[in-house]
Amino acid sequence: MGQQLDQLSIDVHRRAGSYRIQARGDIDQASVTELREALAEGVARTRGAIELDLSGATFFCCGAVAALMSARETSAGRLTLVGAAPVVNEVLRLVGLAETFGITGNDAHTPTTTTVVSL
Repeated sequence: MGQQLDQLSIDVHRRAGSYRIQARGDIDQASVTELREALAEGVARTRGAIELDLSGATFFCCGAVAALMSARETSAGRLTLVGAAPVVNEVLRLVGLAETFGITGNDAHTPTTTTVVSL
């Protein structure tokens, strides 16, 4: 039997002045387009803050890293990482982007749901 994958689920919450994206499950090559589209929609639909919660991510591929970097650039500093699962922290550390996304020291191994980092 093959390994069960956690299907990606993305919830978007729009409030006056902010746009919050919560992603849960595997963010892999098959699903990263969903994350990329949600981020692009957030950039296009609000002039306010864009909050990204990845505390429920169970897999985080290199395409997801590229999606974060692209959104970071196009949002002109409005994107904030408000939660990151250990797998997200670890991947960002491995590709040398931990400090860019506010992950320092042992954070890559510590579950976090309250980290707030301006991107």
